[in-house]
This record gives sequence, structure tokens and C-alpha cells, in this order.
Amino acid sequence: MLLIFIGLVFVFFNFQFNGFDLLADFIGYFFVYMGLTKLQEEQNFMNAKPYTLFMIVLNFIYAVLGQWIPPIILVGMGFINIVLSLFILYMINSGIKEIERCSHFYIKGDKLSSTWRLILMFTAGNALLTLIPFEMFDVMANMFSMAATIMQVVYLFHFISAKEGMDQIKEHRGE
Repeated sequence: MLLIFIGLVFVFFNFQFNGFDLLADFIGYFFVYMGLTKLQEEQNFMNAKPYTLFMIVLNFIYAVLGQWIPPIILVGMGFINIVLSLFILYMINSGIKEIERCSHFYIKGDKLSSTWRLILMFTAGNALLTLIPFEMFDVMANMFSMAATIMQVVYLFHFISAKEGMDQIKEHRGE
């Protein structure tokens, strides 16, 4: 779970230095993939792996060739990126909730899911408002983007709690 957490930090946040992305998304998805590989006990984690591999490739292409890709293709890549990143988070949530259900330990799967729904709502709202060509909607889109970022931070805090809960489950099982 620690690898998934590290990967999500890379994916959620963009820190740049002189135009160079210090936390490249493809590196984040690589960490997520490695974390999913270690959590093979739940099928939802395994189901998320191919999508994570695709995101590694997509984000690597964007990082290396982004400045030479035509804008219309970048828009399509951005849409795919948003949809698949939300789907991967959904699969991770589902895996955590399934482990929670089977183990009878409360590891905050419900909080992860409700936070994910808010991220989904704000991200979708941001995307839709960006399509409307009036300046007022740009301001609203930025507000939705900030709200999504805040929810991503909240998600990471809930994810840490879920990780601690999964560690307790492993201790209880004697692993």
C-alpha cells in the first residue's frame, strides 16, 4: 500500500522546476503498478493493473513528446487520462472495501469511496466548465479544480488510514 500511496502523490501533484516535471505521472503510475502487484489477494487490484500499465505508457509519451503532439490529440489524451485515473482509483477503492468486508475490520473504505465521489464530481465539473467559452465559467472551472485538489489531499489522508488498517489485518493474520 505504501507504493500505491507514493504513486498517488506523484499522480495527484505536479511540481515543476524550470519547466521540468519533478513528479512525473508515469513514475507515479509505475509505483501504483508495483503496489498493486503486491496486493494480489483481491481481484480488483489485479483488474486495475492493465489500466495502470496503459497509464504509464500514455503519460510517458506525454512527458517525452508532449510538445510535439497536435493539440487535438492532447485533448483526447487528457480525456483518457482523466477517465482512466478515476477508474484506477475506483478499482483501488473497491479492493480496499472488499478486503474490509472479508476481514471484518474497518479500514475506512467508505471514506475513500465518498472522497473519490467528490473528486469525480469536481473533476467532471471542471472538465465540463472548461468547455464553455465564457470567462465566468473559467473562474468556476478553476474553483472546481482547486476543490478536486483539496479532495485529493483528503483522499491521501484516508488512504494512509486504510493502509494502517490493512497493516493491522496482516498482523492479525500473522503475516
